[in-house]
Amino acid sequence: MTNAADGSNPLRTVLAKIDADVPLNTPLHYNQGHISPRLDRLEAKLAYMADYIAFLEQRIQSLEGRVVS
Repeated sequence: MTNAADGSNPLRTVLAKIDADVPLNTPLHYNQGHISPRLDRLEAKLAYMADYIAFLEQRIQSLEGRVVS
């Protein structure tokens, strides 16, 4: 990724919003109330990245189709 200014990179903007929506509690101390937000944040990021990768794959296929045509 390039070093774009804050807010100009859509991927970083979404990941920052996920971080803001799921605040972390400290200290951790193996308390489920502290661990769950970390898991929620991780799951949200993984789901977004999976959707983003699927979008990129679809975009690549459409661009390849345009080049071949």
